[in-house]
Amino acid sequence: MRAGDDVRLHPRRRYRQVRPARDQACRDAGNGRVAAPRPRRRQGEGDGDVPDRPHDRRGGGGTLRPRRADRAGRRSGRGCGEDRRDHRRDGAAGGPGEQGNGQRRVRYDAVAGGPVRTPPVPRAVRHGGPEGRHDCLRRKAPRQLDRAIGERDMARVGFIGLGNMGGGMAANLAKAGHDVRAFDLSADALARAQAAGCLAVADAGEAAAGAQAVVTMLPAGTHVAQVYSDALFAAVDTGAVLIDCSTIDVDTARHVADAARARGLHAVDAPVSGGIAAANAGALTFMVGGSDTAFARAEPFLSDMGKAVIHAGASGAGQAAKMCNNMLLGASMIATCEAFALAEKLGLDAQTFYDISSVSSGQCWSMTSYCPVAGVGPETPADRGFQGGFAAALMLKDLRLAMQAAAGVDADTPMGARAAERYARFVEDGNAATDFSGIIRTLR
Repeated sequence: MRAGDDVRLHPRRRYRQVRPARDQACRDAGNGRVAAPRPRRRQGEGDGDVPDRPHDRRGGGGTLRPRRADRAGRRSGRGCGEDRRDHRRDGAAGGPGEQGNGQRRVRYDAVAGGPVRTPPVPRAVRHGGPEGRHDCLRRKAPRQLDRAIGERDMARVGFIGLGNMGGGMAANLAKAGHDVRAFDLSADALARAQAAGCLAVADAGEAAAGAQAVVTMLPAGTHVAQVYSDALFAAVDTGAVLIDCSTIDVDTARHVADAARARGLHAVDAPVSGGIAAANAGALTFMVGGSDTAFARAEPFLSDMGKAVIHAGASGAGQAAKMCNNMLLGASMIATCEAFALAEKLGLDAQTFYDISSVSSGQCWSMTSYCPVAGVGPETPADRGFQGGFAAALMLKDLRLAMQAAAGVDADTPMGARAAERYARFVEDGNAATDFSGIIRTLR
């Protein structure tokens, strides 16, 4: 290779051949013609196919060289692709500077009759040119990953509310490497959190002090508003993100978010979908309401607790999505229970009905993933006597929130209202802790 040539790696070549910046040739391997470079190409913009040829003695024009007279056996035209491929693959070396056995044919006068090989190029030269997209990603990815891990690793997180859902969520944050300061009124819940790697603290203010993020998982909107006003706003540092995963009314969610922004804090409402098992396994779905900036701050922490984090919109949108989803769930569960009860009374085997309906137009999540009949479909609370799972009292709470929101915007929700009535009677009959699919008992 001539001294002074700026050799650059062609990003589209598979095997990284080197192309010289000067006297670069464009060769058609099918007919042996060699063309001079296009006149307006800048330095280093050749096709990357041909190594340097010191004795080429080509002119500077763009005219193709005439066909060599000794190539009488070759086709006059380009020929079909198969002929050209066969010639390149199987043709023997035809003279000085040519090589068979699948090698590309390049004129090279340096060694008569010898094989043509690309001169060895130092690594620094090979990688001196513009890199391809995958090279760029491969080079940048480790640094970006290290930076992302460094920003998130061992962040201090306050967690308030360690019940059936909150306990598993706090444990997953600790498992992800965060310094979790946890608080709950229950001593047993604190002990479980401490065993899972959290640091138990005496009150909500201590949990929030110095934290980059504070997660709350509380029973109702009144509890959330009280904890925010009495403890969090006074203890948390400016710039922290407040993540409320409780299921509360939309108005309270918007009120606490506005109060947080007025104090220079970021706040999102992020209710969850998924039961206790999903909380323990880190497989929850989060429906998030808040600004783009607040969502970006909260998303890394939510991702450590769930499988899906979805930005629903502005403050309150997460709660709106949650109550609409659970209103649909409650109504569809009652309809699923009615269908199984009717099939049973008509003499249709429950498994047979499941096999038909689960692949037909009646298919729904309440049937295929949470079947209310024991021994049918995947394992559900029905197989455990309707214990565990999603308590009927919590379903009633969500339905009442949905009805409250519907009344506030004058929305007609007859099926949701009927579902709320049925679950209210079910809970009043002593089934508050029973899984919500247990309502099938009232239909048999």
